[in-house]
Amino acid sequence: MADLIVVCGPQAVGKITVAECLRDRLHYNMMMNHDSIEISGRIFGFATPAQKEFNRYFREKAFALAVKHNVDLIFTCVCAFEMQEERDYLTNLHDTFTESGGGDRYKDLRPYGKRKRQKRIPVRRIKPSPVLLRELRLLPVGKT
Repeated sequence: MADLIVVCGPQAVGKITVAECLRDRLHYNMMMNHDSIEISGRIFGFATPAQKEFNRYFREKAFALAVKHNVDLIFTCVCAFEMQEERDYLTNLHDTFTESGGGDRYKDLRPYGKRKRQKRIPVRRIKPSPVLLRELRLLPVGKT
């Protein structure tokens, strides 16, 4: 039974930082939105029909293999929830993992107030903590 955690939100909100903290704390594997986009773009060029098709195939295969081999996975992505196609994509991910007996959790990260350009904090300075995981509703109260 593979579990999936999806961390989504707008660009530069901290999805990768949060995902890396979760990965280190929970010992899950991680796939970033960038992984499939960069590989498919290098092969077929960005925004081409072939690139889009290969990107979709890459992700579908990665998720299917995670389920098949019981690999717990964290996935980061940008998601436009106002678009039905995007909601359907997340629903399909949910179904892929839960139908095999696994679980899934979603966290949509949003900046507070008006976001100003901020200096990025190197990941090595951010330590995963039970408080962070509880705030993200990914760790029950009382667990460490």
